[in-house]
Order: sequence, then structure tokens, then C-alpha cells
Amino acid sequence: MARVNQPQICLFNGQIIGKVTTSEALADATVSCSSNTDTGYADPEPSFPLQDRGLAYGDGLFETILFYQGSCPFWPLHRERLIVGCQKLAIPLGTTVLDQEYQQFLAYLASEGALDRPITDDKLNRTSQGILKLIVTRGVGGQGYAPPASPTPNRLWQWRELPEHVAPISVKLETSTLQLSQQPVLAGLKHLNRLEYVLAAQACSQGYQPLLLDQSGHIIETLSHNLFCVHKTDSGELRITTPRLSRCGVAGVLRRWLMEQAHEVGYTILERD
Repeated sequence: MARVNQPQICLFNGQIIGKVTTSEALADATVSCSSNTDTGYADPEPSFPLQDRGLAYGDGLFETILFYQGSCPFWPLHRERLIVGCQKLAIPLGTTVLDQEYQQFLAYLASEGALDRPITDDKLNRTSQGILKLIVTRGVGGQGYAPPASPTPNRLWQWRELPEHVAPISVKLETSTLQLSQQPVLAGLKHLNRLEYVLAAQACSQGYQPLLLDQSGHIIETLSHNLFCVHKTDSGELRITTPRLSRCGVAGVLRRWLMEQAHEVGYTILERD
């Protein structure tokens, strides 16, 4: 079981917001002020602005980054996907700031002891594993849907510790009645507009993952997995077939990593509708 009251730590535009004990309190903390007991007034903390376009329109991107055995092994792939996504959406994310905040947040988590808690009764002496979540939005401004000409992006980093013992996952699939809309401009991106996935999760039977198809009936993905079919041809060729994500779907970093690794050991990779 995950610790319900584990500390949650956030970094917003390079400044630590603070620690709270529940996900509900975390939502409050990102838009709140701290109390000044000397003056009786509230001193503003770094806070996520209520006028942010990510909150109003889903105008942004996010990454959920695995921390395991003292590092984030897939950070370079997350970083690259985020940069490409920001370029497609014309969000001017500075890579220097991104790299600085990544190192800053990990250093702060380490100083708080969040990254080196031993896993109970673990014979391999492993330490904490968790998720870094990074949200990048276009920031504040613009006229309605129209974005500002020179946006200032907001960046929110969050830390969540994973359960100590995670059993091997087997997934039961249920074909979703909700079909993913086709939008090639957004295809592959992990953008903040996830309402289709929320509705698919809401309609799915308990204990199942929704299998998501597009409006043409092509298999795309599940709620949180990319899909692969591993097979051998009659001629002995090893193949991995995966859905093409040129019109919708999320191009996961593990999808890319697996495809690169499989290619190196001799598999033929096919992307198909």
C-alpha cells in the first residue's frame, strides 16, 4: 500500500512551494498563501496562478518521470519529447532552465531524504522509487483562446513516492465505447487535454483497462500503455508490430526505448494502422 500521508513536495518556476500531506492539500497548496503570524496578513508564496492557460484551456504538456535506484533512467527521452512538444505548440521552454530545475528539484528531494529511504525487508537494499511529474503551461495572458504573442511558460514539478512493493502487472482489456478523435498536430504529444481519457476511464469496468480505438476503428493504445505484437514470420524473421500514432495517441518514452532496443537485437519494427 502507498503511504497516504507521505510528504508531497513541489517546485514552481524554480522555487519550492512546500510540503503537504495529501493530494487534496497539494491542490490547495499550489494556489494558496502562507500566513504571517506577526502581521496577521498573508504573505504570498510561489503559487500556481488561477489565470494560467493550462488550468483554463489545457494549454500545455506534462511528463511523468520514473525515479528508480537513484536516478531517472528515462529522463533524456522525457526531456526530448517535452522539448519537441513545446516546439510544436510554440511554447518557448528554455532548455537551460529545464535542466537547472531538474537538477535543483532532485537535489532538494535528496536533501529532504525523499530519495534514499530504504525499502522495507528488501534483500537488494534498494531505496525509494517514485514519480517526478512536470507540468509545463503557456502561462498567463492572451485574449480568450488566442494565446499571448510572447508567452512566459510556467513549470510545476511534483514528487510522488511509489508503493514499496509493486506486483507484476497483468492487464485485462475492455474495448472502450469512446473513440479517440484524430488530430495529427497533437498526435504523439502528452498534452494537458486528457478529457477523452478521463471519460474512457469513467466508462470502463472495474479491474479493466480501456482499449482505445480511433474514429476509423484502428487500435491505438490503452489508457496508460502503448501496444506491441511480437511474432515470428514463417521465414523466421522476428517482428514487433505497434499501432501507428500519426493521427492520435501518446508516443510513450518506453515505446521509443523498446523499439530502439528491439531494433538493436535484430527485430523488425513495423508501425501499422
